[in-house]
Amino acid sequence: VPVFQPPVLGVTFIRTSHGFDPKGRTTGFILWINGQGVLVDPPVQTTEFLQRSGIHRRTVNKVILTHCHS
Repeated sequence: VPVFQPPVLGVTFIRTSHGFDPKGRTTGFILWINGQGVLVDPPVQTTEFLQRSGIHRRTVNKVILTHCHS
């Protein structure tokens, strides 16, 4: 797996969905600010996504949950 180089400023989408498909996934993304990641609404498969993408876990050091899913 190639090593991911975080951008100074950017967005990496983990999953996208419109939210009304019962078989669909939830939308989640990483905001990159000064090379550090802020995880926003991480889907269940986030750990696997980071590993497959070569994103080291230490580069993502904050999490924002905007709402909960029941």
